[in-house]
Amino acid sequence: MANRARFVLDVLAAMVAEAGGDRVGIKISPEMNFNDIVDAHPQETYAYLVEQLRGLDLAYLHVALFGAKTDYHALLRPLFNGAYLMGSGLDQKSAETALADGRADATVFGGAFLANPDLPERFRQGAPLNIPDKNTFYSPGAQGYTDYPFLNGTGAA
Repeated sequence: MANRARFVLDVLAAMVAEAGGDRVGIKISPEMNFNDIVDAHPQETYAYLVEQLRGLDLAYLHVALFGAKTDYHALLRPLFNGAYLMGSGLDQKSAETALADGRADATVFGGAFLANPDLPERFRQGAPLNIPDKNTFYSPGAQGYTDYPFLNGTGAA
């Protein structure tokens, strides 16, 4: 386990030494199979990694889940001693529930915020959300990044 986590921990330690732990955070996505990445023991790997983060006093740990069958939030939240951010696939209700239940200190909305630059106001009003156009993610130009309409019908600035 130590060798598998060493690169991440060495990089984080160098960043903390330079900028301070309160200015460094990490995002992890257990079991995300991007580019066919596979870990034979992901629960053990991520639990070990998060346990090792304790001494770094990081600003936050952001855990985003993409189809994992394990509840990594339940596994990892108790192991981290800083701000715990929960992301991926949340809606307003699930985010509010996670915060109220203490399962997260903050919730993260990536694609939802991209498609709804006024997301907090939409949540306040109970307004419908724009649907993110995933075909424009990671593409050149402004399309899909600055052209979603605001509640008042105008485009983004």
